[in-house]
Amino acid sequence: MNVLLDTCALLALASGELPDGAAAALRTAPEAWVSVVSPWEVAIKAAAGKLQRMEPAFVWFLTGTRSIACSPQWRKRMRLPF
Repeated sequence: MNVLLDTCALLALASGELPDGAAAALRTAPEAWVSVVSPWEVAIKAAAGKLQRMEPAFVWFLTGTRSIACSPQWRKRMRLPF
């Protein structure tokens, strides 16, 4: 079964804090999709001060999600909305 990551799951994955059960489901999924709404939600969290990042939210989203998608563990499974 394919998996759709919500923004919280995406942030947990990026920080290495995805729960074991969710990580196992993600590993066994043929594909994992990232919602097109997630960049907007990341920007809102950053603007509200609820997400501390060194770079602007859009830069983090572009570089962070691409690095996750390119990592050997998740390669060929991640489908980004851009």
